[in-house]
Parts: sequence; structure tokens; C-alpha cells
Amino acid sequence: MDHMQIGWIIGCHMLIQVAGSLFRPAIQAFVAEQFQLKELPVIYSRSSALGILGGLLGATAGGLMTGYLGVVVSAIVHGWLDATIALDGAAAGMAGAWWWRQAKHHVVTHSFFIIVLGLTIVFFSSSFYSAMIGLFLIGAGTTWVRVLLQSVQQMAIDRAYHGRLASLRMLLNQGAVTISAPVFGFVAAQAGVEFIYGILTVPVVFCIVYGWVLSRKQRFKRLIEMAA
Repeated sequence: MDHMQIGWIIGCHMLIQVAGSLFRPAIQAFVAEQFQLKELPVIYSRSSALGILGGLLGATAGGLMTGYLGVVVSAIVHGWLDATIALDGAAAGMAGAWWWRQAKHHVVTHSFFIIVLGLTIVFFSSSFYSAMIGLFLIGAGTTWVRVLLQSVQQMAIDRAYHGRLASLRMLLNQGAVTISAPVFGFVAAQAGVEFIYGILTVPVVFCIVYGWVLSRKQRFKRLIEMAA
């Protein structure tokens, strides 16, 4: 409509996010009702991989359009970094069931450790290629954590609550993003973008500690081994 005011951009983005927030919990609950519980890690892994590939195609198209409009250098760099994190996320999604079988009840700590390694590499990165390696590890680790959360949550609760729990998890997820984004923006403006990755290692380390405690609980072990 030839209106490029910031209000229009924010409003359109909010509508897109609302649509996605309605769709994702619904599809997670639907999948959990259609397959046996032990099959959920495989199904969620593959659906995550396909979703990321779709996002990659969209990002590629967006990058091409941006480059066509004249922002060539930034579009190419952003496109490569975006493609890196998307491709490894897709690969990690396809390998999610294999990773689950290999790590078993240590899947939480191992996945978060990979994220910490990726964050550390990006934080200390001094080149484009090392940043790509760090983003690759971040994408892989976060994909496995997402598959783990979806699978264990749906396996551990009654089917009647699948949609509601998925929605609650998404509410907390998006709420955390809403709260942290302005803080990270301020830090990036004052100290540099790389410091954001350093800050993010702190909560992830706490997640590793909690994952270690969780991995010792018998019920969690049974859920993991049922689908391993």
C-alpha cells in the first residue's frame, strides 16, 4: 500500500506472529493425538526440519528481493548467516531421533552444551567463517532442545491438555523474547552486538545445571528411554 511507516511494519509483524502462535500449538497437539507417544521425537524432529527449510526458502527469497532493491552487501552477508543457522537447524531436525538415541537422558545437558559452545565461538569470533561455525552449533542445539521440550511435554501429560500446555509454553517463550529484546538492544548499542552472545551463555549454563539434575530423575529417564 506504499506505506512504510514504522507503525505499519510493527502492526503487520504482530499479525504474522499472532497467526504463527495460533498455528504452532494447534499442530503440536494434533500431531500428539495422531501418533504413538514413542514416535513423537521422530515426528517433531522431521516437522521441525521441514519448517526450518520453509523458513530458509522464505529468507532466501527475502534476501534476493532486498538485494534487488539495492542493499546488496548487507543482504548477502545476512543471507549467508541466516542460511547457515537454518540449514544446520534443518539437518539437526532430521537427525533429532538419532541424537535422542545417542544422548538418551543426557540429551538436555549435551544439547545445551552445544549451544554454549556456539555462543562462545560467536562471542570471540573475529571472522565471518568462525561466526558461521558458531551459528551452526547454536542452530543445532536449539533445534534439539525444541524437539526435546515438545516431545517430553506431550509424552508426560494427558492428551486433553496438549494444546493448552503448548500454548502456555509459547506464551512464556514469546514473553521472554518481548522482555529481553529491548534489554539486548540497549546492550548491543552500548557495548556491541557480540556481547549479547556472551550474556546468553549465562542462562544456558544454568540450563545445563538444571538439565543435569533433571537427567537423574527416574520419570524423565523412563520417558527418554521409551522413545529412544
